[in-house]
Amino acid sequence: MGEKFCVECHFVGSEKSHTRSTLILEIGVWIAALVIYQVIDSDLSVIAPLIALGFSLWRNMFRYKACPKCLGKMIPADTPKAQAIIQEQTQSQD
Repeated sequence: MGEKFCVECHFVGSEKSHTRSTLILEIGVWIAALVIYQVIDSDLSVIAPLIALGFSLWRNMFRYKACPKCLGKMIPADTPKAQAIIQEQTQSQD
């Protein structure tokens, strides 16, 4: 698969899969939904768990690969653009 190059922070290495939002927020949404479901005595209380389910599906369906250091966009390290930036960095360090 090859190494990738981050166009933001110039990291060279493997991409990492990231999930939108946080697990803590997802757990909080589920707790709130279950509390609302138990406390509110209405036919509308069934909507809260459905919203929590929708949030969980959205969070887990839209994973993306990004730089493990800055979450920036990564391109193959062997592309001309990446090679030019790497070469420029090497020359500036000398």
